[in-house]
Amino acid sequence: MVTVTMMNTKNSPKRHAIVAIASIIGAGAMYFMGYRTGVILGAISYVLLFLTVVIGPILVVFPRLRRRLTGEFPFNWRSELGIWFVIWAVVHVAYIVDNPGNIDVLWRSSWGFTATVATVLAVLVLFTSNTKAFSYMGAKAWKWHQSHATYIIFYLLSAHIWQFSTVIGNRPDDPVHYLYLIMFFLVMLLHLVGFIKVIRFYNQNGKYPSYIR
Repeated sequence: MVTVTMMNTKNSPKRHAIVAIASIIGAGAMYFMGYRTGVILGAISYVLLFLTVVIGPILVVFPRLRRRLTGEFPFNWRSELGIWFVIWAVVHVAYIVDNPGNIDVLWRSSWGFTATVATVLAVLVLFTSNTKAFSYMGAKAWKWHQSHATYIIFYLLSAHIWQFSTVIGNRPDDPVHYLYLIMFFLVMLLHLVGFIKVIRFYNQNGKYPSYIR
């Protein structure tokens, strides 16, 4: 996993509003397209998680893009995207459980268990996505915790996504399932290419790129 140095500890009400409204619009569009509520909740949360984790690898693979962007964009959107991912994921889990008697659905299968662990970890990350936690933990520990936990969550949820996208009923049989697979493999590909580029830079220059931690 390749991580970059820029950090985002401040949450913007404006960015929160934009992410929330965009999420609701996306959910509404899926509803009118005929998707079930559980599918909508899962899809919106996974898309937000994908946007959270894909920013870093993209800018490692395409470093010139960093110089074309102004300020801290798009890094300063990761906290808001991640927080709303957690919100939608928790709602998704609550909807699936439905009632206390059905709570064993969270660990009844391996893919259900990995999704549960990922959601619990995401909630823990949620409560440290702020300046107070950054000051308490220190820059390195906070960065390590946030970066590693986020990617662990992504890959844990991949087992859940893979089950519903390819295994059940010989899927994929729906555009959303193809979208899941594209997002999953895109993140893996970007990580691989980014890792190769960083190692090549190190061998040529004897040091890592300036944007690598």
